[in-house]
Amino acid sequence: MVDIKKYVWVIPVITGIIAIISLLTPVASANFIGAASANLWIWDLYEFNIIGVYVGTDFISVPMVMIPSLIATSLVAIGAVGSLATGIILRKNGELRKYIIPSALMGILFIVGELVWIILVPLNFPVETYFGFIIGSLPPGYSITFWNINFMGVTVPLHSIGFGFIGGFLASGLAFGGAIAARYYSKEREVIIPDKKEITPPTKELTSSKTPELKFCPECGAEIEDPDIIFCGKCGFEFKTPELVPN
Repeated sequence: MVDIKKYVWVIPVITGIIAIISLLTPVASANFIGAASANLWIWDLYEFNIIGVYVGTDFISVPMVMIPSLIATSLVAIGAVGSLATGIILRKNGELRKYIIPSALMGILFIVGELVWIILVPLNFPVETYFGFIIGSLPPGYSITFWNINFMGVTVPLHSIGFGFIGGFLASGLAFGGAIAARYYSKEREVIIPDKKEITPPTKELTSSKTPELKFCPECGAEIEDPDIIFCGKCGFEFKTPELVPN
């Protein structure tokens, strides 16, 4: 049977790999009815295409987009490196208990990083700067956000979430799952040994039942309340045995 606890180290390694992939893939992608498309990475890089033709890349210079992007990137990157390092160390020493807290911390870093990005970047992204040639030709009455354009009651999707965002939450889930697995497989079952009372050696004086007068059972240490009983009421040990009867 496979000893699963020996392979818990695989979880943080996979977590780190997924986090790195999320940094290298777009966190959001835009497609405006085939006329224009774009990709946005969590580290503030924006790639723009018109009718499938590559136009160029640019870093968003708006502070409220650039700063959250860098914060989110740093948190995810730290979580990725930390997860990989933890997995490698765990494989060498196998000390699962020492992995529980670091894994949970990596999961928190991933979540915080993604939340920082999703809350602040779409809210402050300069959509008009990158889609001005399209929305500038629209008649008055439209509204535009990072996610869609609404014109005369018709909503056209603009940006959609990419793996760069999904991967961060996936890595977070794996990190927390690894912490739970490490906690589960590192449990040490406590062996409870009952306290045995001091056994009093049998006396040479026999009771009326010819049984040595004992105060405690020689087998389990239970206290003997009735000196005339033949068997221990707790473990069933027979008191009237040859070794307890004096010569």
